[in-house]
Amino acid sequence: MSSFVQSLYYNVTSMSDHSFVIKNLNCTCIERGPGLWVLNNTLLFNEKYVQRVKDIISQEKESELFHRDFLVWWDNLKYRIKRYSQILSSDLAKQNKREYHKLERQINNLCEKAASGIVIDIAKLESLKLELSNFEIEKCKGAVLRAKAIWAVESDKNTKYFLNLEKYKQESNAIKELLNENGDTVSDTEGILELQHSFFSDLYSCVTTDENKMSELLNYVTKTVNEDDNTMCNDDVTEDELCKAINQLSKNKSPGSDGLTVEFYCKFYSELKYVLLKLFDAIEEEGILSRSMKCGIISLVYKKKGERNFLKNYRPISLLQVDYKILARIMSNRLKSVLPKIISEDQTCCVIGRDISNNISNVRDIMELVERDDLEGYFLKLDQANAFDRVSHTYLLEVLKKFGFGDRFVKWISIFYNVNIKGINIPNSNKIGLIYQHADDTTLSLCNKESIPEVFKEFDLYNKATGAKINRQKSEILCLGTATLSVVEKDHIGLKVCEDYFQLLGVFIGKNRKMCDEMNWKNKIVKIKSLLNIWLLRRLTIHGRVSVINSLMLSRFWYALFVTALPEWAYIEIKRLCLNFTWKNRCHLVKYNCIVDDKSRGGLNVADIKFKIYAFRLKFLGRLLDDEYEVLWKYTFKYFVSSIYDMKLCHNVFYTVIPNCELKKLTVVYQEFFQALNCIRKKIEFPLSVENIYDQPLFVNPNIVLNNRTIVWHDFIGAGIVCLKDICFEVKTGFLPDHAIVEMIQVVYEDVNVQYVVDRYRNLLNVIPVEWKNTVNTDIHRISIPRTIDISIICKNVHYDLKLCSTKTLYTIMLEKNC
Repeated sequence: MSSFVQSLYYNVTSMSDHSFVIKNLNCTCIERGPGLWVLNNTLLFNEKYVQRVKDIISQEKESELFHRDFLVWWDNLKYRIKRYSQILSSDLAKQNKREYHKLERQINNLCEKAASGIVIDIAKLESLKLELSNFEIEKCKGAVLRAKAIWAVESDKNTKYFLNLEKYKQESNAIKELLNENGDTVSDTEGILELQHSFFSDLYSCVTTDENKMSELLNYVTKTVNEDDNTMCNDDVTEDELCKAINQLSKNKSPGSDGLTVEFYCKFYSELKYVLLKLFDAIEEEGILSRSMKCGIISLVYKKKGERNFLKNYRPISLLQVDYKILARIMSNRLKSVLPKIISEDQTCCVIGRDISNNISNVRDIMELVERDDLEGYFLKLDQANAFDRVSHTYLLEVLKKFGFGDRFVKWISIFYNVNIKGINIPNSNKIGLIYQHADDTTLSLCNKESIPEVFKEFDLYNKATGAKINRQKSEILCLGTATLSVVEKDHIGLKVCEDYFQLLGVFIGKNRKMCDEMNWKNKIVKIKSLLNIWLLRRLTIHGRVSVINSLMLSRFWYALFVTALPEWAYIEIKRLCLNFTWKNRCHLVKYNCIVDDKSRGGLNVADIKFKIYAFRLKFLGRLLDDEYEVLWKYTFKYFVSSIYDMKLCHNVFYTVIPNCELKKLTVVYQEFFQALNCIRKKIEFPLSVENIYDQPLFVNPNIVLNNRTIVWHDFIGAGIVCLKDICFEVKTGFLPDHAIVEMIQVVYEDVNVQYVVDRYRNLLNVIPVEWKNTVNTDIHRISIPRTIDISIICKNVHYDLKLCSTKTLYTIMLEKNC
């Protein structure tokens, strides 16, 4: 019924202590068009169909158009294949329907005879039922696919349910009425279509740009593509590129108006590969796409916020032909390989090796730094109005030329389609946190008020040069640390002022952690409860319920958990919901460790939240240890861990086992780094080079134990004696003598007990591992050699390099260790 609800009101009445509900429904039937034909991929397994399509391709190659006008020939070929596919699909559907009804009649006849007392062939009846079941399973699979029910499992055969779900999705996407610019309601089909056409024509119309401002802005571009990359981008399209592009395209996705799917191109790759290469050559030569490739079907998807009768609350999705997607993917692959070399590390969208989570982590850590050290910080989150719809093609092509891309690559793309701003310094590093971008989402962290107008001055230049527009109504500013804004300053800036937090890329972060936790998790948990209550009404197998938990419930938490901590109350509640739903709110029949274990070991494979969090943290730890992975939060991490016993260990801190009292000095996310590492510490090895041995911490190091305990000597730490190299000679092998250690400590602590220092130092030398002492006595410490820390995880006698492990692998290792 929800798709028919127009409005909902609650009114109070004096006749009862309950409010009454007024619900207005619009049950009028919406006039629908003929729809779009999409190839039924089951035809690709029909030998008759496959052979006939191959024959059509061969026959068409004999056509005169094949040599005279290849673009027209290509469209004709697709049309012939489409018409044949439609006719055969219709014939097969009718044949299946006849066979289905025939089976139903035979089963009904046998059942009526049995009810009349006539002896029937039970084996024949069961055989007929099995045949009918196979028809229903196939029917159900089609409905599941069209309803996009990703949570469905093989045991779910409720065909009627999925057919109704498919129908509901179609009805909920139907637009029954819209409001025009005058606020009048438009409900007739022609009026709705006309209003849509007018709205999106204006939206996609060309934006005006200032050529002088464009030149001024592009002067900031200093990086250019190198000669090898330029040659690669300008090369002919190769068969390898074509094969890679087709295999990269997602399966089971809606194609364009020609109806030919990705699976179709995969099936007939051998017959079409040279045809496609010839097509791309023809497109480049003529400078235009074929007629069908230029067509796109725009589907409007409700954004699930705001009123349904406003077109601005719908997101236009373009359904493009697969042949267009293949060509675009080839050019995209070329560009992707070049982008990391020319695009700033602050932009994380669409650049290989960069992750949206880094932006959130950067801003999260800078906020923590500002609050912890009582600095002045202003965080601006700027929103661009219709960013992806306001793209100046002129500006886009000029950018490509400025980066040094060759004329041929720029032609392909055309066929398709400030120093006065101060950021926040990271202590103990030369890094400054200033700007963080993911696509059109721009966030800035500023250390003074004077930088704010400079930001808008630069964006004004950007807007005039590109046609972009800042939406001040949706842009926000958050003051942290000692930063304040007067009423006059707030009015002058013209942005929404956030008091405690704001939402960045879907995650709430700010200075009030408790409120951020409420915003990040409470609403999600409430929605999950409602969702699970609905699913409890269905007769699902236990594996079906597990599929719902993993696909529809827990998947909603993973994104936020990757960059934020989960409060204990939320963890308990989510775990309770998972378990109760698994057992249908009845007695739990199996231990928790069993149901989260892998199916190969008798488990149900229910995702464990704690292990998943630890897998996420270990993934981040791998990035932290990867010297080639450059990101700002690495420097904030180093600054935060320097406070542990004031040892300033940086990455060497991972050799230690830090007690909880010291871990609390870190942010909760970084505490989980060490908790995750400790969880699998018995499964990890540290391959040590000579430099790694010299860098070994002397304190809270599990390899240096005195009286069965790790040691922490604050006078040694205060004197700068923290690592093994601090008690060794710099220019020759061997350990420092007793008096040298005493002198180092006396510089800081004049009244130190000399004998007490000497006794402890000698005890320390005795418990240092023999291998390390041998290294110190034979190899000189080389300060200039770069350091890398490698962590090897051992699981089932297989060694995994932490830097190369996927989150899935890390989660599996967690299960192996703890289940």
